[in-house]
Amino acid sequence: HVIHELGFFVVSVVVMEDIEKRRHGGNQALLEQDFLTAVNKYTEALKLLSEYESSLTNKVPNQLSESLLKEKAKLYSNRSHAQYLQGKYKESVTDAGDCIDAQPKWDKGYVRKALALAELHKLSSAD
Repeated sequence: HVIHELGFFVVSVVVMEDIEKRRHGGNQALLEQDFLTAVNKYTEALKLLSEYESSLTNKVPNQLSESLLKEKAKLYSNRSHAQYLQGKYKESVTDAGDCIDAQPKWDKGYVRKALALAELHKLSSAD
């Protein structure tokens, strides 16, 4: 049982490091104003995170579950921002909503959503 838990922990650390590496790659691309690469890196990280979550049993410790939700919120928030900077406001709103779903008490998702909705409103008012 201890070996199984240790193996689970090692896999968790390796997977989370890979996800964080991709998030940091997206952050770097964002700083370089390479928004497409940033979106792709965040999308890759979200896919890994989703696959990892799917592989877990229902016996996930609360601490790990909370850690996964925080990472998911960061990724959706960052991708929302990258989408916004490309003028992809609908996609930005969707990602901001997913950020809010993952971390409802984190204000960044609401800010991202409000900014993107404001831009969509401007566009619809211009028509």
